[in-house]
Amino acid sequence: MDETKNYAPTALIFLLAALLLSACAKTQAPAEPVPENTPASLQPAETPRAEGGSAEPTAEPVPEPTHEPEPWREAYMETAAQCEQEFPPQEGGGMKYDLIDFDGDEIPELAAGMDGYFVSLYTYRDGEVCTLMDCWGYGAMGNYGYEYCPGKNSLRNYNSDYAGLVMNTTYMAIGTEGTLEVTASVVTRNFNDVNGNGEPDLPEEYEFVENGLSFADGVAISAEELASFDAGEYEYITGRWSYDELLAELGK
Repeated sequence: MDETKNYAPTALIFLLAALLLSACAKTQAPAEPVPENTPASLQPAETPRAEGGSAEPTAEPVPEPTHEPEPWREAYMETAAQCEQEFPPQEGGGMKYDLIDFDGDEIPELAAGMDGYFVSLYTYRDGEVCTLMDCWGYGAMGNYGYEYCPGKNSLRNYNSDYAGLVMNTTYMAIGTEGTLEVTASVVTRNFNDVNGNGEPDLPEEYEFVENGLSFADGVAISAEELASFDAGEYEYITGRWSYDELLAELGK
C-alpha cells in the first residue's frame, strides 16, 4: 500500500486550519497606541460602563417645578394678622383659626375666633376677602353656636328661649353678593301652647314637650318638612390652630 496516500488528506486539513487562523488574526487588529506626547485634550475619552460592562448614559438633572403662591393664601395671612392685632394673644387663650370647606368650591373659608365667645368667617372671591361673620357671639343667652354642612353652603344656628321651651333655628347660605343670607327661619314650640300666643306664659305651659309644633316663617310645618331644611351632617365653626400653625398651613 502507498503510505503517501494516507498522509495527503491530513496535510490538507492542517493547511486549511492555518489559513482560517490567519484570517481571524487580520480581522482583530489591535488598537493603535497613543503617542506619549499627545495632549490630554486630544486623547480618546473612556466610556463609562455599568457593572455588567455595558455603557450607561448620563441622566440629565430634572429641574424642580416652581409656582407662585395662590393669592387667597396671602390674603388670609393678612386677614389673620389683622385679627391678631385686634385681639392680641393673652395668657390662657387667644385667637384660634381653621380652614373649612363651607360652599364646596376650590378655595376654603377662613374661620377665626375665641372658643366659647365669638367666631368670624371669611371667604375669598373676585380677588378679595369677604367677611361672612364678624365676631358673632355665642355660648350665652341660649345661643348654641354656628354649624356648617361641609361643602353644602349651609349654616345652621340654634338659639333657645325659656330654657329650651322655644327653639329658634336659622339657616343661612352665601349669596351672590358674598354675604350670608337667611334661607329659612324656624320656631319650634316645645310646650303645650294653651292660649296660642307662642309663649309659655301660663303655669301649665312650663312643661317640656317632645316634638313640639314647628313654624317656618310663621307657617306650621310637619316634622318631615323641618328635617328637609338640613343639608346633611353639620359641624361647629370653630378654630383649632394657633396663629403660627395657621401660617404654616397657608405656607404649604
